Amino acid sequence: MSINDPHHCHCFKLLEPHFDLLLKKLESNGFEDKLQFQNGQLFGLIKDINEEEQIHIKLMPSGQIEAEIEPSHNFPFAHLNQKHSYSGHNQIQHLLKQFGIPYIRNWSIPLSCLKPIIVKPFKPTHVKTILAVVVVTVIISSLAYALIRTRKS
Repeated sequence: MSINDPHHCHCFKLLEPHFDLLLKKLESNGFEDKLQFQNGQLFGLIKDINEEEQIHIKLMPSGQIEAEIEPSHNFPFAHLNQKHSYSGHNQIQHLLKQFGIPYIRNWSIPLSCLKPIIVKPFKPTHVKTILAVVVVTVIISSLAYALIRTRKS
């Protein structure tokens, strides 16, 4: 992932003595370890912001923090579409200040962090709706198969 990636904030860095403190503070504030380790990250945590959005925070071995806001897993099609993700710059800065964790911030902040482009999904499909459609489809298909089979007999 490029540092010029408009979907993630890469503006903040921690020194190694503060890595564990960030992890403990995030976990005690409701962040969970639901992310698989990617790109050599030390940890990746996630927290629902509301029904529609969640925040991902990853810490890399260099101390670089990546933060992004994206649709929650409740909306799988929107969640998988990168265009609905945007920088979590303001959120991570707020958390670092709230936790009292010293950090280093890039001098040059990308426009994607200062003014993130937020593309909300248009009528995203909730996972419950998808499951209901799958169940109904399976039931109808089973009934149709059974009906065809009994007619052939």
